[in-house]
Amino acid sequence: GTEKPIAKLLDRTYTIRSTHPIAEESYIPETAEYKATYTGQGPAVIQIRLSTATDYPRRYKLDLSSTAQVTWTPENRTITIVLQLNGQLTVHIHKRGS
Repeated sequence: GTEKPIAKLLDRTYTIRSTHPIAEESYIPETAEYKATYTGQGPAVIQIRLSTATDYPRRYKLDLSSTAQVTWTPENRTITIVLQLNGQLTVHIHKRGS
């Protein structure tokens, strides 16, 4: 039928921690593409957990609208972004070449 296993629905990329508000966030399961925008001022720490479908950093890449320090922790599939937020930051995780 059309019902998907619950584990599959829960396996998505999402922000697990952010010192600043998320203005918008979207995840497309078909392509495992993720986009988020954070707004505010000052030192920011953002943590994003990637879905198992996101083969990062091999087949997926991370684009940021500002320069930031990025740490990838494969053990828990988490990207940590540290930066000086000046208005807004857009995060885009997508397949290489797309």
